[in-house]
Amino acid sequence: MVLYLRKVVHQQARESYRVVLKDDASETEVGSIGPQHEAGAVTRWVWAIDTVVPMREHEQTGYGTDLKDCQRQFKAAGDQIPRA
Repeated sequence: MVLYLRKVVHQQARESYRVVLKDDASETEVGSIGPQHEAGAVTRWVWAIDTVVPMREHEQTGYGTDLKDCQRQFKAAGDQIPRA
């Protein structure tokens, strides 16, 4: 299985991405990464696992310094999801 980013195409979400889990048979959107804005400026980056998975809330969302940092944190959190 591989995680990759799919750019969100929306005028109000110019730097936002959906995180997609891909395996041999399918693709599943499992979360998002994007900047949080206040007064027109990026204040911080936010990541979230937003599919239904058995996780505590504090393990499925967080903040990062930039896109790469959020990708790293998202992957680390995703690695904690129990696999069937």
